[in-house]
Amino acid sequence: DFEIGSDNLNVSLDMTATYTKERFFNILGSTDDDAGETDAPHWRANSLLTLRYNEFRFNWASHFIQGGGEDPDEFDPDAVPCDGLPVSCRPIYFTTDYDVHDMSVSYGWDNYSITFGIKNVFNTAPPEVDDDGVFSLANVPLGIGYDLNGRTGFLTLEAKF
Repeated sequence: DFEIGSDNLNVSLDMTATYTKERFFNILGSTDDDAGETDAPHWRANSLLTLRYNEFRFNWASHFIQGGGEDPDEFDPDAVPCDGLPVSCRPIYFTTDYDVHDMSVSYGWDNYSITFGIKNVFNTAPPEVDDDGVFSLANVPLGIGYDLNGRTGFLTLEAKF
């Protein structure tokens, strides 16, 4: 808490980070550790910075997913041809680090509040992968936490009774 004039500015920062050390699957006697691969990144983190001053509140949220997967060292000239082209393609079974930021501003009075915000402020696109090796839709890994919608604005009105 900080005192500005005769009012109080409340500043809070919440952070959570998760590390996946191992993620084993046993399929018909064959064991596979998926930790660190595209669908099971080692690190995920979230943070939320909140500033409160009188009836106003500002939030800034950040979400991080560590890239992962396998990046083949060599190009395979005998790989599957690209769609409609007479050349081979190099499949992409890996992702790079990914972070997204959201922000919102709220004003509250009596039993009412109004909030305006933007999700994915910098319009960060999710990584593209080859859907032959990673469960995906339109070349974007699904179920990992990537933002599939891009920058999105929202307005919320709230009444308590």
